[in-house]
Amino acid sequence: MSTLDTCPAAGPLGGAMPTDAKADPAAGRAVMAARIEEEGSLRPGQVRDALLALPREVPTPQTYVRRTSPGEEPPRWDLPDWSAPQDRPELLGLLYGGTAA
Repeated sequence: MSTLDTCPAAGPLGGAMPTDAKADPAAGRAVMAARIEEEGSLRPGQVRDALLALPREVPTPQTYVRRTSPGEEPPRWDLPDWSAPQDRPELLGLLYGGTAA
């Protein structure tokens, strides 16, 4: 499980993903691969194909999300889960938005 921070004022990290990518894992993978290609860190080949084919949500069924600002005490953490349909768009944004570990 990875630990990801969010700030209520700024919204979840990875929130700049297109809406369709937040609703569809395949679209999220395509956006992620395109972003990494634009950064110059990914070229056509087996690694790119694997990024497009392998769903990150399988090895990461849950992830902790910080809901308080850094330094705010006590910190409040939530645990979005794939089994909750209302959590899926946020999880997809986190997994494919470039911030998940």
